[in-house]
Amino acid sequence: MKKQLLLLLLLLLFTFSNSFSQARKELNFGIFGVNYEIPVHKDISIAPGVSTNLDLDWITLYIRGNYYLDNLFEITDESWDVYGGLGLGYAMYNGDFDKDNDLDLGLHIGGR
Repeated sequence: MKKQLLLLLLLLLFTFSNSFSQARKELNFGIFGVNYEIPVHKDISIAPGVSTNLDLDWITLYIRGNYYLDNLFEITDESWDVYGGLGLGYAMYNGDFDKDNDLDLGLHIGGR
């Protein structure tokens, strides 16, 4: 039942993102997660997503805000992106032990 509810929530999340954004969107896949990046300004994006851990015990629904630093660092080459941001999520435990669900807050930096 939990997995069906998670699938429904993901579907609603991506449907909501498609309905209210006219900017270019980007689907990003990682080793343990996926997010859907939606630009809201030339230097700012939001990215709802889902991730898990190696044992698939934890599933986290989150939203990340990214600030692209290319203009600040005067990077003109479009093949480079430097960014940083905040993430807020809700981690749900689906394992065999008795653990509580928890709020997940994080900072991130990256480049590509």
